[in-house]
Amino acid sequence: MPYFIFLLFWWVINCQTAAQNIYDEYGEHKYGYTPVRKGQFWGVLDSTNRLVAACQYKNAQVVTFGCDITGLLLDGDYCFIGKDSLRCYHQLYGYENGYARASKNGLQGYVDKAGVEVVPCEYLIPNSFEHKYTFIMKQNGKRGIMTLNPPRIVIPVEYNSISYNEQNTNSKLSNTFYLRKGNEMGIVDTNNKVIIPVEYKNIKNWGNSMLVVSKDSTYNIQKIGVCDAEHHFLLPISDYVVDEKLYNYTNDCCLLLKKGDKYGVFNWQLKVIVPFEYDMVYYLSNRKIIVKKNDKMGLVDMEGKQLLACVYDDLYYLDVEKKILSVKKDGYYGVLD
Repeated sequence: MPYFIFLLFWWVINCQTAAQNIYDEYGEHKYGYTPVRKGQFWGVLDSTNRLVAACQYKNAQVVTFGCDITGLLLDGDYCFIGKDSLRCYHQLYGYENGYARASKNGLQGYVDKAGVEVVPCEYLIPNSFEHKYTFIMKQNGKRGIMTLNPPRIVIPVEYNSISYNEQNTNSKLSNTFYLRKGNEMGIVDTNNKVIIPVEYKNIKNWGNSMLVVSKDSTYNIQKIGVCDAEHHFLLPISDYVVDEKLYNYTNDCCLLLKKGDKYGVFNWQLKVIVPFEYDMVYYLSNRKIIVKKNDKMGLVDMEGKQLLACVYDDLYYLDVEKKILSVKKDGYYGVLD
């Protein structure tokens, strides 16, 4: 029996010695791992002499990535030691709240303490977040939105453009994203809940909680409707349109539209203040609207009251603050206050 124990002890010692003789050089043992060189290349052993990184690297170091995370620096790549394989990244930035930004093949993502990608390294991500949310982009130009704590994509990366509607305490549309996909627009909230489906040619804010939307458009004609922040239509998309003449059809106090071949104006209460009987309408300023009929211009106010009859060839403000108008009639110019 003692002889058998001696043979077993001798076998273990010789096996360890043989294992040690496999490698030409041993590096500094740190955190339970040891770099080893075989020929010209380095690898890494764990505490059980298991080769966790094959001898194929010019440089191998045992390092920490912060948060007491032990990893390897292999030919400049930051590698996490998995059960059966390594997870390597070209760059690893500082950990914050258990997550770090990582890059691979020129693209960025986020990893957890085990090096698992919680946001795949498939995106172009800004170095800093100006708000809680940030825009990310694929190489094909498609855009999405991600947030931190924890890192996650909240708006899929599939849109041509995205704009963030900042907080406005008077608006039901605060903290929303305006999306464009192809030639269509929509609105979602910060949890990607659909507010306005992506099916409109254009969307404009009007007031604090109303939207002017267009649909079924041709090159120079857009059918117009007005809805609220719950997508309930207050003015259905039906009879009213804008054309190339109405390039600025919304402003702070009214909505200029066309019905049939005539133009008119709605106020914020969607009450018609200028009837649809004019050849053209323009918002002047100071809550005044120019109306045109039979090539002659006149002026109405926001209550629809006629201030000037349609008898002028041209009219415009000489001085907006002093409300001084220049008018032209029968080839002669005059001034009105």
